[in-house]
Amino acid sequence: MGKDKKTSDQEFVTPYFRTNAGYDDEEFCHVNKSELSDEIVKLEKKLVKRLDYVYVMPCVSMLLAIQFLDKSALNYSAVLGIRDDVNLDDTQFGWIGSIFFIGYLFYQFPNAYFIQKLNLGKYLGAVAIIWGTVLALTSLSKNFVHLAIFRFLLGVFEAAVFPCATMLICKVYRRKEQVVRIGLIYISGGAALAIGGIMSYGIGHMDNVAGVKAWQWIMIILGCFTVTFGVVSFFLLVDDPKQIAKSDIERLIIEHRMKDNAVVVTRKINYKQIIEALHEIRFYCFVGLSFFVSLQNGALSVFSSIITKGFGYSNLHAILLSIPSGIMDCFFILVAIICQRRYNHSIIYIACGMLLVATLGLLLLLVIPLPQAKLIGLYLCYAYVASIIMVVSSIANNVSGYTKKIFYNCASIFFSTIGNFVGPQLMVSSQKPLYIGGMLSYIISNLLSIVLLLVARYFMSKSNKRRAKNTISGDTIEVFDRSLDITDREDSQFIYTL
Repeated sequence: MGKDKKTSDQEFVTPYFRTNAGYDDEEFCHVNKSELSDEIVKLEKKLVKRLDYVYVMPCVSMLLAIQFLDKSALNYSAVLGIRDDVNLDDTQFGWIGSIFFIGYLFYQFPNAYFIQKLNLGKYLGAVAIIWGTVLALTSLSKNFVHLAIFRFLLGVFEAAVFPCATMLICKVYRRKEQVVRIGLIYISGGAALAIGGIMSYGIGHMDNVAGVKAWQWIMIILGCFTVTFGVVSFFLLVDDPKQIAKSDIERLIIEHRMKDNAVVVTRKINYKQIIEALHEIRFYCFVGLSFFVSLQNGALSVFSSIITKGFGYSNLHAILLSIPSGIMDCFFILVAIICQRRYNHSIIYIACGMLLVATLGLLLLLVIPLPQAKLIGLYLCYAYVASIIMVVSSIANNVSGYTKKIFYNCASIFFSTIGNFVGPQLMVSSQKPLYIGGMLSYIISNLLSIVLLLVARYFMSKSNKRRAKNTISGDTIEVFDRSLDITDREDSQFIYTL
């Protein structure tokens, strides 16, 4: 095994060792895989496969994909006649896109409370049933007010999905396993973008079938599917891997996996951990980044089909041309994951690189006159999604303390939601089809996001060096019981993943 291989790939945390390894069975420590019982290694692999293929990742990935499709239903409906049928001008349409995020914003703090208090599997299944019902009812809208109410309610109930999904992954997977899983749920969103284009193209030919408009069929079909899968998730999705343990050994393996992922679940809100978060500079870097990068996200989720149509393509062709956007979304995510696994302490740098690619795409949209080049620019813009994954993974890996982790996640979503709300408002109708003001705003926001990422990395790196220096110099290090709900700042042995 080469020296450049990441330490996290060489090490494995478990209480079970070969009899000649010389460790106490109750001791929690890092050991090489070669020192583990083959039987225990196999048992853990089987356990992870059950989480990956049955009880967690299929439900979470599908819910994220459905959420993306449902949120984007308005984008597809834009070129299928909803604006004419409901008498929306460009300003009203922008507000319909933004009001979703007002609902999303409104629910973040209640959602943080419910994440701490409720079973996440049951909770996610229930909100999926409700938001699917709301989406299906959106097809009944006759005017701006109706659409605004339904979009607000859709935002409220979809707001639970991403924070819950992130916390679930943090709870059931090791720190080194989390980046890939978070990447996979975003890939499901990219796949949904591609599939949604194909689906909407087909539904576009259903106009006036049974007297129902094509845009209404999109709402009805997606809403009914969401309700159905919400029922499946309610009964299948687990938030505690002990629920699927088949033996006492598996339960012990799960206990030590939970210690490794730095998440000790508690139903009691620890306000001290929230205050600690508010005193950290990186907290403001992450929430500021969440706002700035989401400006572009909010605009693309609502206006991408309109932007494509502005290049001179027909309504249905504009929808078809959204398919490569989903493919490029998945491509950038895979590149980011591969780079993160290959290079040690690279999460923040990868996020910066992806934001630079997205900025290049925005420049192509702005300054190149050829429609083909503009399309390439639009597709490059989706590199920003990979940067979001790296940031979410950084928070998942580098924040411990259950209340603190929830607070970090929900605060990031809160400011992301504000960005998603503001983003579409920057696309002024008088500036179409280039939307110069919006594009320049997104370019500046991406560059500011890079600065914030580097500042956050600097402070985490500084902490790592200080802790490493203390270890080398032999300074007294306080050792905590890993079954306690302690934060990364309280744990002097916690090393940040950069």
